[in-house]
Amino acid sequence: VSVYGPAEIEELCRTYRFDLVQAPASILDRRLLNSGWVARLASQGVELHLRSVFLQGLLLMPRTELPPGFARWDPLWDIWHSHLRDSGQSALQACLRYAVAMPNVHRIVVGVDGLTHLQEILQAAAGDGLTPPSSLHADDDDLLNPRSLHQEHGSAREREERHEHSQSAARLRHAELDIVDEDGIPLRDGRLSERLECECA
Repeated sequence: VSVYGPAEIEELCRTYRFDLVQAPASILDRRLLNSGWVARLASQGVELHLRSVFLQGLLLMPRTELPPGFARWDPLWDIWHSHLRDSGQSALQACLRYAVAMPNVHRIVVGVDGLTHLQEILQAAAGDGLTPPSSLHADDDDLLNPRSLHQEHGSAREREERHEHSQSAARLRHAELDIVDEDGIPLRDGRLSERLECECA
């Protein structure tokens, strides 16, 4: 099942049992962790896949390019960009490494629009992330819910759609990658480095 947040998981799990849950989470969106649902799903043997780790593309945008409608979260953007400066990480690295390091997560679902983009994502995901400051989080549904975000901006949403809905999808888990075609058929099995070498040839 694909959900928008912990409240939806809570409601659905009263009636149904799931093998897999896909939900949004990011370095700003820690609702799954803070609500205890990451641990609860793991205890029930439910596989967890994360999406929207770039917060609909907002976390990848330079500060000066954020749509005006997001100015009300200026203090949060200040913390985010300060964290990037202090950690020496790019926005792509910080987002991916935080998600990869989350406990009890089986896959991270992102989209790519070509081989170069795929290589960039793989390189950014490799390596250790730094613990973000505790103040770097949000609970505002207007910011975290993609249905609300769609009303707030256009360009950032289009950027995220390239990540979420392109023909190829990369699913990351630690140092392994599943490369699938548009029908979800694996193109090749093996370690991350072997797959890159194959696909680049």
